[in-house]
Formats: sequence, structure tokens, C-alpha cells
Amino acid sequence: MVYLPVGKTVTINSISISANQISAWWFNPRDATAVRIGLFKNKGAMEFTPPVLGAEKDWVLALDNPDYKYKLKN
Repeated sequence: MVYLPVGKTVTINSISISANQISAWWFNPRDATAVRIGLFKNKGAMEFTPPVLGAEKDWVLALDNPDYKYKLKN
């Protein structure tokens, strides 16, 4: 997980996730909602842009191994 205090594009090195694919989610701590943004090939440096950019628009980026089959609970 990566906490972003300001909504902006972030580059993540995903090499420590031992999976060929990565499942990515945005969690909005302001209203406790989460959105799955998809499956991505694990290629090391990856860029992610939150749904809303700017000051006072904090986000949490969650990356995981899709083999774990985590589910959203909203």
C-alpha cells in the first residue's frame, strides 16, 4: 500500500510483488470507498494516477497478487 497525501501520479517499483500480474485498487480515505483499477503485468516501474488529482485529495494505492483473490467490501 502507498499513501498519497496529494492526488498526483506516482511511480511504483513493483518488483517485490512475487507475481506475474498485479491487481491494483484505489482507496479513498475521505469516504472509505475503493475502486479496482485492473490487472497489470508486473514490469517493475509502473505509473498510477488517482481518479481525482490535487491538494486535499489523498488516496491509498493498494497493489496485490491476484492469486490471493482479495475482494472489495463497500
